[in-house]
Amino acid sequence: MAGLQSVKYVQAQDTALAAPDTVLGAFGVSAAYQASNYAVISPQANGFGQAEDLDLSFTVNLQLWAAPSPFGYERSGLGPQLYLAKGIGTPRGFVKGVLDANGLFTESGLDSGRVNLEVTAGLRSGDKHWDLLYLKAGMQDNPPPGQEYDLGVGSPDTLVASRRPMKFVGPRMFPPHSFTGTRTVWGTYEHRWFTKTVLFNLLSVGYAAFFDFGGAWYPEQEPRWGGNVGAGVRLGTGFTGAVGMLRLDLGYLFGDGVDETGESDRGLVFGIGTAFVY
Repeated sequence: MAGLQSVKYVQAQDTALAAPDTVLGAFGVSAAYQASNYAVISPQANGFGQAEDLDLSFTVNLQLWAAPSPFGYERSGLGPQLYLAKGIGTPRGFVKGVLDANGLFTESGLDSGRVNLEVTAGLRSGDKHWDLLYLKAGMQDNPPPGQEYDLGVGSPDTLVASRRPMKFVGPRMFPPHSFTGTRTVWGTYEHRWFTKTVLFNLLSVGYAAFFDFGGAWYPEQEPRWGGNVGAGVRLGTGFTGAVGMLRLDLGYLFGDGVDETGESDRGLVFGIGTAFVY
């Protein structure tokens, strides 16, 4: 496989001038293996429907990219990538782990790279109850600008309607960009109770209790941590999964999340948005 990218780089003072194209190219090989394993869990952990499919497949994806200097790069480099996922299902729950790593190596050594490790676990603790746990640890070296870890979802005056998976957002009650850096460790626990369908069999109501804790920082900094604990309501229908399920949460913030004044955010916060996917 091969790739070709045309990019325009312009200095701020030259934005009125014509910009030449910077053409970069790369080629590589890949190998993938998957032993498919899909479990049906009922009732859903991520919505009010009767059942949902859960991908517990054993998956391995290996790639090796070459970026030669004649293809437009300052130095020739090799970029290996690894994606490894494995899940285990039981009649009352599941555990799934994911390792995602890549890097770029030149004659000077490691130019840039990242490693992410994620673990998700779920236990059906009752007929309409789920206990859900998500843990993540990650490390980056020289990432592209704007691609650092960035944790924080919303604030009391922010309507959060993101459809990104929960695993990319961090402690849910903190404002956007509360924790940024190239190192991260964080996790969340949530208990969900899907109660009943009301209002002409169209509106489903559930409840949740949650605890989040973690942070992100740069290697030259002391680790910055923050967390929240709280409870909320989940609203949806029997036809919606978590992406279409509304959450209304009240939580207490603690730790090092920083607001506009540079002081720590602490106290009760109300959050509204779509529910998170485990």
